[in-house]
Amino acid sequence: MKPQKFLFVVLAVALLTGILSAQVSTAGRIMGTVSDEQGSPLPGVAVEAKSPKLVGSATTVTDTNGIYRLQALPPGTYTIIFSLPGFNSVIRDGIVLAIEQALVVDIGMKPAAVEAEVVVIGKAPLIDVKNQAHGSVLTKETFSALPKGRSFDSLVAMLPSVFNEKTLLDGISVDGASGAENMFYVDGTDTSNLGNGTRGTDVSFDFADEVQFKASGYNAEYGGSVGGVINVITRSGGNSFHGELIGYYSGTALEGAKRDRLNFDVNDDTKARYYSYEDYVGRDTGQTWEFGFLLGGYVVKDRVWFFGALTPRIFDRTRTMDLAIQGLEGTNVWDRKENSWNGSLKLTAQPARNIRAGASFTMNRFNFVGGAARDESDGEVLAYSCTPGYDYNVYGFTYPLWSASAYSDITLGNNALLSVRGGYFYSNRKDPIAPVADTPYYAFRLEQPAGYAYVTNTMFPEIPAELQHPNGWQNFPRSNVLGLKQELRTRLSFNADFTYYLNFGGEHAFKAGAQFMRRAENVSDEAQKPIIFLGWDQDCIAFGENYGRGTYGYY
Repeated sequence: MKPQKFLFVVLAVALLTGILSAQVSTAGRIMGTVSDEQGSPLPGVAVEAKSPKLVGSATTVTDTNGIYRLQALPPGTYTIIFSLPGFNSVIRDGIVLAIEQALVVDIGMKPAAVEAEVVVIGKAPLIDVKNQAHGSVLTKETFSALPKGRSFDSLVAMLPSVFNEKTLLDGISVDGASGAENMFYVDGTDTSNLGNGTRGTDVSFDFADEVQFKASGYNAEYGGSVGGVINVITRSGGNSFHGELIGYYSGTALEGAKRDRLNFDVNDDTKARYYSYEDYVGRDTGQTWEFGFLLGGYVVKDRVWFFGALTPRIFDRTRTMDLAIQGLEGTNVWDRKENSWNGSLKLTAQPARNIRAGASFTMNRFNFVGGAARDESDGEVLAYSCTPGYDYNVYGFTYPLWSASAYSDITLGNNALLSVRGGYFYSNRKDPIAPVADTPYYAFRLEQPAGYAYVTNTMFPEIPAELQHPNGWQNFPRSNVLGLKQELRTRLSFNADFTYYLNFGGEHAFKAGAQFMRRAENVSDEAQKPIIFLGWDQDCIAFGENYGRGTYGYY
């Protein structure tokens, strides 16, 4: 095969393998050229990188062109040491590497009769000249100093072109795209909701080490996103043990007065008027408690690190509403209780000098009982459309959510990298608690027989009066009988790719790989009681066959 054709095939494979979304790498790389005083390249220079975020160290040797590459590096602050016999060692300190960054650090070395170390400080911040993605990165140091909520997406509004548009665009909006057009990753695993594309899981800020937002220019591995890409990297351990005990409280005792709500007058919909919050939505009393621990450290120093965290959350709210706003008597009371189990576990290791591996697990198990919605928008709808005597408190679900990822990066010399990654995302809604009617559901069929303008059983005088009903009759809403029993969705991904770097009129990267993706869904939405359709004075016709009728029709 001619070299031109071979190059074309390699490029085509590299492009096609990135069409689908899969497990993605969040590691970065540092590269550059080492030269002497005359600008000539220095081969054989030993290069070593160290960081509090890196298990062990990353090492390589410059090639004949004086080029070095330190690949598959986790985000962090690095110190790089350059050493060659007969030359002063050079230490470059304070190199900040973010998610997926590629930094160029060129070094000049001077010969010396007596070997010494030269520490390079006061350099300008490095700029990623290899990455065309447009976005921002929030580090742990940044979001620890800012007022925020408990979830990783509560600071999105501070980033350029990123807005929190829950009401209008169903979540995070990047450059005007809706929340369903984004991709959400946790430690490289796609955790986007399989049903509607929005954020599928939650990660507490206590578990996060960096949060990256990409608005455009991201690689083909993020296929499927026409909005933004949100990457969350969880915390890892280190060569020393560190732990935290955390506790949070919020509740109505700490809240100020709620503003009045402007809406149509319930007695005259041609007019508008202000209602007090308590009249319109209800009087709330409640509180949220969250507590837990975080612990990180090592299993084997410079070999295996761990980080683990568990933070349960308890929410309890009671909403009381006077039904006079609807022209009714009495009050309705909604009690809602929520329990969340949020956890994180991460292992990182360097089993060999050229191999880095890791695995992580993030859990968001959530369950609730009761009908009082937490946020005001849902609360308004629920309170305003309430039915006297209906037990809204007998309602609830359990939501087990978790994601897992594992990876291994193998450095095959200065020019090649082999990466193997896998991820699994599990989301479910199950164990329903819902009120169900005590009697079967009865309703008329909607189809009209030929020659009849309506369907009714009043045409049969021998039927007792209490059993006769008008057209379209039903004994209660059909929704009272239907119930979701399970909504299980999973995503399994696995991919392996090989990257080769070549210097020919500049640096070029050739990448090829294979990936496997399996999405699964198992939804059970069924009747909790018998549903009976009554076809009075009709034949039962199904799939083109007439099965006849009884004295009064069929059911």
